[in-house]
Amino acid sequence: MIILDLEWNRGYDNKPLEEVLQIGAVRTAGLGQPILDTFNAYIRPVVHKRFGPGAKDLPELSASLESELDFAAALARFLDWCGGEEEFASGGGDDGKVLEQNCRYWGLPVPQFPRFHNLQRAFGSLLGASGQQIALWRAAAYCRVPDTFTFHNALHDAVYTAAVAEWLTPESL
Repeated sequence: MIILDLEWNRGYDNKPLEEVLQIGAVRTAGLGQPILDTFNAYIRPVVHKRFGPGAKDLPELSASLESELDFAAALARFLDWCGGEEEFASGGGDDGKVLEQNCRYWGLPVPQFPRFHNLQRAFGSLLGASGQQIALWRAAAYCRVPDTFTFHNALHDAVYTAAVAEWLTPESL
């Protein structure tokens, strides 16, 4: 299973793009299993000239600004790293949409993930809060995951999501 997380900038202009600034992911042997490998790519922003409030507060924004990678190169590296994986997940419902939006904006084929799970929704269901979005930091605190890394870094958030996923069952997906 690949657990994916993205960080992006919504910008202040009228350009219809939530521009991806970072792709982070972890590979596990399956739901709730240990992390086997990690992927991290910072992407140099080129569309929006200003950063929205969320992007301004990203702890690794400077890494994206200094990156040599564009979205197409980062996506190619990510898909190569994924290999033939069949099962994917993210810590929320927006990552898949934003990835698709960026692919369409840049004229790239949209990756087809055979099985894609929203782990945030599954965790909310597990707690009896169906339909509610439980923030990753709250879920991690609830699961007593040590506050080791900064949140809102795509790789760190993928690691936290994998740790929270240890509480999930296949039925909760």
